Amino acid sequence: MDERKIGTVIRTERRLADAFGFVLIFDEVKTGFRHALGGYQAISGVTGDLSTWAKAAANGYPISILGGRRQIMDLVDDPDPARRVMIAGTYNAHPLPVAAAVATIELLAADDGAGGFGLLHLLHGPCPGRLA
Repeated sequence: MDERKIGTVIRTERRLADAFGFVLIFDEVKTGFRHALGGYQAISGVTGDLSTWAKAAANGYPISILGGRRQIMDLVDDPDPARRVMIAGTYNAHPLPVAAAVATIELLAADDGAGGFGLLHLLHGPCPGRLA
């Protein structure tokens, strides 16, 4: 499938999620931090309600990241136990992977991505532009 069709599919999914009230989740485990700091969402211009990333965010260290809209993320700390969502994991807030993630993201963000992404582009080719 070419990138324009993928962009059309993703924009359609966003419109359907908004119209019918379901949560749009983007799995950026493969796409996050490889071509743009904001992952495929930055390239497509479409943002999910929840997103996941993994060890690419920490230059290979074991980490998983979940982020999303405040309304959803606040459920982790909801005062009502019946609404509270538990998130558990082996490496939750482990200092070494978190430090690696901070350092990796700072490097990739430096000079508007020229530093880190310049090296990635030498290795893997240029980043595709925004989808039509």
